[in-house]
Amino acid sequence: LQPASEANIPAFVNLVITQLSERFPRQRIERGGLAIITTLDYDLQLQVSCAVRSQLARLAGDSTEILAADGSPCEAARLLPALPPGLSLPEASASALVLDPRTGQVLAAVGEMRNGEGSSYLASHPAGTLLTPFVYLTGFTRGLNPASLAWDIPGSFPNLDGTYHGRVLGDHHGPLRLRIALANDYLPPAAQVLEQMGDENVRRILQSFGLSLPAEARLLEDDVPLSMLDLAGAYGILANQGASVGQPLTNGGLRPVAVLEVLGVDHSLWADWNAPETQAVVSPQLAYLMNHVLSDETARWPSLGHPNPLEIGRPAGAKLGRTLDLSAAWTVGYTPQRVVVVWMGGAGSGSEKTPPRAQRLVADLWHALMQYTLRDLPVESWSAPQGIVSLDVCDPSGLLPTSACPNVVSEVFMAGNEPSHEDTLYQSFQV
Repeated sequence: LQPASEANIPAFVNLVITQLSERFPRQRIERGGLAIITTLDYDLQLQVSCAVRSQLARLAGDSTEILAADGSPCEAARLLPALPPGLSLPEASASALVLDPRTGQVLAAVGEMRNGEGSSYLASHPAGTLLTPFVYLTGFTRGLNPASLAWDIPGSFPNLDGTYHGRVLGDHHGPLRLRIALANDYLPPAAQVLEQMGDENVRRILQSFGLSLPAEARLLEDDVPLSMLDLAGAYGILANQGASVGQPLTNGGLRPVAVLEVLGVDHSLWADWNAPETQAVVSPQLAYLMNHVLSDETARWPSLGHPNPLEIGRPAGAKLGRTLDLSAAWTVGYTPQRVVVVWMGGAGSGSEKTPPRAQRLVADLWHALMQYTLRDLPVESWSAPQGIVSLDVCDPSGLLPTSACPNVVSEVFMAGNEPSHEDTLYQSFQV
């Protein structure tokens, strides 16, 4: 770490110290004299930081151009979409992280920033609906698929009066495929899948992705704080076709890494994490199903419209998330080369609500950061592995189309899990 630059990367420095202190005494680390080679992409770090500051300044009504910490232009901020007219959120705060899913390396990290000042730590925040993909993934492991029929109707959520923690859920959308439910963050279908699969099975999937929930937490009912690093690692497994890459943990799992090498004062090698470990978490086929849904741009249009900030000109899996009390919002998105996680809160307190329109702002910031970090990388996507088949089905039942079916769509399935019966949702009768 270069001392002159530490002031610009406090959250990353503390992440490095935290990871090192699990291997070496913290007092020895802080005494200095060690040469620590990290995963930081310093240019990217400066751009992520100034883009976050720029977005928050715009929300506070400040149109002054913000430069990167080294005085260079903030190119990433120039990629931010225009703000909606009249929107003001002067007490907003935000944080961001960029990960390479193929190596597990943390490339940039900005702690919670407000009024131009960044936190020295990557705080945990309620994950909200960022957990719903893992509910659906549990269903995919047990016979469901993106074409499976779900019902977004009143009374299909834990609170039968159609509210959730005192909040009206909004319009209901009737019968639809799981693909549409997940892509648009419709919660009643997720609750149905959770009920079908069982809390324990969903927790098992979450645990395998490095996401641990307290035993007393109720899935989809309680806002459970999770770290940005853990969420980046979990979505990075999807980006990497079901494989986790990183530094080994004592519990047998892997986590994203911020340190590559540690050299002593005599230049002896104290630690070497240049070659990360890899563990299979789910099959490439299951990961492909989820990536196919989360990268489906047209599936998001019912709620986001077109164009929208999750469209970046290349295939990208993306998930908008909101806390269940609407106090904050997330966007996590990824390609095979990068994972970008962005969080934004109203005023850092559950008593301060983030305006519904402002939930799109976190996606705007994600859009700019994703465009910048991918600017010199080739376009990549996920190829269908062996064992994946495409088939025309009737929408929304997901069954084989008949002559009465008004809307036929192509869907993806794991081989052997394709529908074998014709649609019964639409039938013709002679009158």
